Amino acid sequence: RSREVERSGRTSSTGEFKVLNVSAGPSFQAIVTHPDFLELRSDPFPVEAGAQIEGLLLKVRAGGKLLVWVRSPEEALVPGARVDLERQRVEEDPGQAEGGDRRQFFMQRRFDRQSRFTSQEGKATFGGLEGALYTVNLSVEGCQPFQRKDISVVEDQVAECMAKLLPENAIAGVVLD
Repeated sequence: RSREVERSGRTSSTGEFKVLNVSAGPSFQAIVTHPDFLELRSDPFPVEAGAQIEGLLLKVRAGGKLLVWVRSPEEALVPGARVDLERQRVEEDPGQAEGGDRRQFFMQRRFDRQSRFTSQEGKATFGGLEGALYTVNLSVEGCQPFQRKDISVVEDQVAECMAKLLPENAIAGVVLD
């Protein structure tokens, strides 16, 4: 039975890091997360008893960035609106096509779903995104729900989405007897 233990640390301003209190074992993996970069997972490596592993070089790649601007029906920028972002699934199951493990395809990946609130400028920023198609959803009181599908995000580039809200539908009248 395998046992997973997590140790974490922060990098310095020059990117240097040191993780202490690591037990010896046959397979370790370094995982680097940063909001502006793609998650990086190193190849597994062993740690012998008493080892001091130095010079480990981990090169991160810039992820894509999506800026979502939210405007009211009156064209005003909307601060404080919750914007939900969801990565769209691909149609074909690559694990099944190659005879692989189907469970891997259906496992939710980090950042498949994210939420942000718009800033005072009416902008929500999502960074460190994998290149893929995304869907933006938001609901603001007094407005119709907004959804935009098939927003293309490319790694190391900035995509934008303008969410122009429409007033909520209403029916009014008078009932007479």
